Amino acid sequence: MIVDHGSTLRFWGFIYENLPSDSSLTNAFMKWYDPDRDIGYWAEKDLNKMIERVKWSLKQNKPVIIISHSEGNFFYRSIHKALVQWDAEKTQQCFAGVGIATPLSSKFGNYTYITSSNDKIINMARRLWGSTLNSNITIPDGFGGFLGHALQKTYLSHADSRRRLKNDIEWHANRLIQRCRGKGKSSVKGKRSVKGKSSIKGKTCGQPVAKAGGKGNHRYTYALKHTSPHKVEISFEAYNVPDNIKITANGKTIAKTDGLVKGFHQWEIDYDPKKHGTKFIAHIDAPKGGTAWKLCIDCEGSSCNGQIQRKKIGYSFSGAESTDYWTCSNYRIDGSPVQRWGTKKLSVGKHSFSANCWCKWGVSAGLCKSF
Repeated sequence: MIVDHGSTLRFWGFIYENLPSDSSLTNAFMKWYDPDRDIGYWAEKDLNKMIERVKWSLKQNKPVIIISHSEGNFFYRSIHKALVQWDAEKTQQCFAGVGIATPLSSKFGNYTYITSSNDKIINMARRLWGSTLNSNITIPDGFGGFLGHALQKTYLSHADSRRRLKNDIEWHANRLIQRCRGKGKSSVKGKRSVKGKSSIKGKTCGQPVAKAGGKGNHRYTYALKHTSPHKVEISFEAYNVPDNIKITANGKTIAKTDGLVKGFHQWEIDYDPKKHGTKFIAHIDAPKGGTAWKLCIDCEGSSCNGQIQRKKIGYSFSGAESTDYWTCSNYRIDGSPVQRWGTKKLSVGKHSFSANCWCKWGVSAGLCKSF
């Protein structure tokens, strides 16, 4: 029972005309491509039931973790939106989600996810609109089927994804039980010291360091009071003048850039108190004049999302003669691998775009030169 909300039929007509017919790839893709407009009557009724069941649990101070696969992540997003409108504080304290093979473009609330770099469904979505969350695990290509997208045959059958799922659930559970059942919130204040022009004290996790850091060698210490296993997200924006950052824990490097770099960089660390101790130390080397940078470390389940502002742009590596003369690969923006075309969030300023291209077989040297 399809609910048509406007131009949906024309949209699906275009999809049917341009994608291969009767293929498992096409059919799987069409199941969730446009869920917000074409979710269907019964699916909407199911969604409302889910929202009410979660509300009932939260009213009883019972934590809820939703584990969603593929299109189910859109349901998680809709449930989270409804809960925030109902009681934002209760939602933050008692509700979380773990997404598997997620097509979402950003994280909503207490949300972690697992997406394989060889998931062909999600990779196709990323090529088409370019805004899905980055892959964070690699399951061997073809494991559990050609598409690498199945919940049971792929994600729940591979040891690495099962281990990550177990860690995500345990992290959310420990955190929600503490917050939801009235044992106190786990927001943490830490002290940070800087060698150089400025010093910053009393910043909480999830807040950026300075409006824009400047030239010099800087050092920040993040004390972690929530020392059960959980995830720590590190976001570093170097803008268009290159800087270098290294994060250490217990004297060992856990994240770093490859020398001086431009642009936006992000890492996700599976924090283990036995391995990492109780503090992270950020070392920033900004040797060039006119530099600006920003650092945000989400070390207590807060969120750096939106703290470091970037703009969404569309890009395409193309040329009038490229398909005739050259074969290209290794497309990169600011040194990071990307697809040949798509969309990407970039900071305001200058960026580097590169590719490796070589002459096609049979093209004369006068018409083509590898680069």
